[in-house]
Amino acid sequence: MVAILLPTAHPAWLLLSTNLVLQVRYGDTLKKASDRILGHTIGFLLAIPLFLLVWPYFSTPLFWVPLIVFITAYHLMKNYTIFSTTLMIGIIYLYALAVTGSHINQQLFHISFDRWVDITLGSIIALAASLCIFIDAGAKQVAIAHRNMLKQVDSALNDII
Repeated sequence: MVAILLPTAHPAWLLLSTNLVLQVRYGDTLKKASDRILGHTIGFLLAIPLFLLVWPYFSTPLFWVPLIVFITAYHLMKNYTIFSTTLMIGIIYLYALAVTGSHINQQLFHISFDRWVDITLGSIIALAASLCIFIDAGAKQVAIAHRNMLKQVDSALNDII
């Protein structure tokens, strides 16, 4: 509900980011939110020199698209920061291919900045939701696991005695 009320350029990005970042435990949500924001920031910063120095001279989609898709897909479950970095680079690259004209630098900056703002806001919403909804989930899991372990130790000791 909060995501829909915020005046963002692309509300779908904000909602998607919120859904991707929200985890059952607050610590997991914090880690994923940090990785997502950091990855998109690094991706934005890496895409600037690529856009200005490399892509004008070597912008073959047959090279870049498979490379970016492979790296992004490979790191989806391995390293969420690298996944987010290559995702941002891929979005900027595909947008640069689609947009032409004299204002491409300004348009590219705005779309990149809008994406960064939306994923940051989405991550903050996910953190707030996790803090409000799931704050006790981790503590309860630890308490249950501790209780089960004590029962198993007690049962083992009774079997020995």
